[in-house]
Amino acid sequence: MVRWYGNICQGSRNTGDVYLRRLGTVCKALDTTPAALAATDEKTLHGLLLDFVSSEQQRGRSGSYIHSSVKTVRSWLAHKGVRVTRPVRILGASATPTLADEVVPTQEQLARILRAATLRDRVACVLMAHSELRPEVLGNYLGDDGLRIGKGEVSMTTPWKRALAWFTPYQADFNRHYHLRSNVETAFSAIKRKFGEELLSKGDTAQRNELLAKIVIYNLSMVVRAMREHGVDASSLGPPAPSIEVELERGTGWRARYD
Repeated sequence: MVRWYGNICQGSRNTGDVYLRRLGTVCKALDTTPAALAATDEKTLHGLLLDFVSSEQQRGRSGSYIHSSVKTVRSWLAHKGVRVTRPVRILGASATPTLADEVVPTQEQLARILRAATLRDRVACVLMAHSELRPEVLGNYLGDDGLRIGKGEVSMTTPWKRALAWFTPYQADFNRHYHLRSNVETAFSAIKRKFGEELLSKGDTAQRNELLAKIVIYNLSMVVRAMREHGVDASSLGPPAPSIEVELERGTGWRARYD
C-alpha cells in the first residue's frame, strides 16, 4: 500500500490522497479490504465492480465520481499484478454535473461571500477575483509554499521571487505568454466539455488521430458559430470544396476518393 501510494504521489500528492480515500470508500462499500480485493479472481472482481457501480448509481452518485472510484481500484489491482480486462460501463462517466450550471457570481453575490468570510479568506477571494491569480499561487496543496502575508509586507519563497523579478521589468512579454496559455487551456476545457475527456481508441496512433479529429471538429464548430453570429454568407467565401467520399476497404484500411 505504501509503495502504491508513494508512486502515485510522485506525480501529484493531491492525486495520491484522493486515490487513497477512494480506495477506502470502495472497500467499505464492498465490505472488504485492499489486500482481499487483490487476492480475488478476475471474474469475481468484475462482478464486485458491477455491483459497486449499480449501488453508487442508486445512491445518486455522478458518473464521473463512480468512474474515478473504479479507476482507483484498477490502479491498485494493477500495482498488485491483477488486471480486470472485462469492461465496466458507467453512465455519464465523462459528465461534470457540478459544472453544468456554474455561473460567474454577480457583484452582490461576491459581496455576500466576502461578508461571510474571514479576513484571510477575503484576501484570497479578492486576489483570485480581481488579480486573476490561481489558488496554487496563493499556496500549494501542502501549504508550505506560496504567498506569505506578514505585518505590512508580503513575502514569497525563492521560486516566486525569481518569477516576480522576471515579471516586473517584462510585464508586457509575460502577459503575452500568459494569455497564450490561458487561451489554450480555455480551448482544452471546451473540447473536454463538448466531446468528453475520454479517448476510446486503444493504440497510441489511434488515440492521437481521435484527439486530432476532436480538435478539427471543434475548430469547424467555432467557424460555423462565428459565421452565424456575424451573418457571414458561406457562398461569399469562394467555390465549394470538392466532395470527399470515404469508405472502408476490407484489409486495406481507409480509402478516400476525391471528386
